[in-house]
Amino acid sequence: MKIKFAIFLSSLYAATGVHANNFYTVGAVGQSHFKNAKSAADDALETDSGLTADGAAGVPGNFDNNDTGYKLQLGYAFNPNFAVEGGYVNLGEQNYRVDFSTGEGNAHVDGRGWNIDALGIIPVNGEFSVFGKIGAIDAKVNYHLSGEDADGAISDSREKYKWAPNYGVGASYAMNDETAVRLELERFADIGKKSTTGEQNVDLVSVGVSYSFN
Repeated sequence: MKIKFAIFLSSLYAATGVHANNFYTVGAVGQSHFKNAKSAADDALETDSGLTADGAAGVPGNFDNNDTGYKLQLGYAFNPNFAVEGGYVNLGEQNYRVDFSTGEGNAHVDGRGWNIDALGIIPVNGEFSVFGKIGAIDAKVNYHLSGEDADGAISDSREKYKWAPNYGVGASYAMNDETAVRLELERFADIGKKSTTGEQNVDLVSVGVSYSFN
């Protein structure tokens, strides 16, 4: 995916090289929230070779399904109302501890990937604008389990790559001709796989700064 993304950016730059000042970068950090935390973790726990469905399903667990997420993006503004941007997104990690009938388990699920988005932008005045975005992410979800049951220690690791949709809304305030502050709310939908890593939606609320190469 990294190679494909680099080829895409190279093609975009070649096609628009005379307008190189339309490129911009975005760096943002915020809080991620794994929306389907318990059901996704139970799906993964129940299908592990060392656990059984009656042992994991429905048992109360301790969750930490909020984490720090961040992203680094490169964008190109075709005009004041339309832009394309993409790059790397890290959605953080969900942690889950569960006691089941024959032991205990600790599950950690994290998500990250390379994305590409199209933005529709509505300028409100000279400094302030709002936008909506829609795109896709090549999400990599890692699942790690440790613990023990009646047969001894449990250890399992899995990963799943999957193209998934993402969409969001945001607002931008220009500090000057080059720098703007952005606030965004995004959803990365149905990342992972139900039977292995668990499948869930992840929301990311972030504050970032964009820099235009004017």
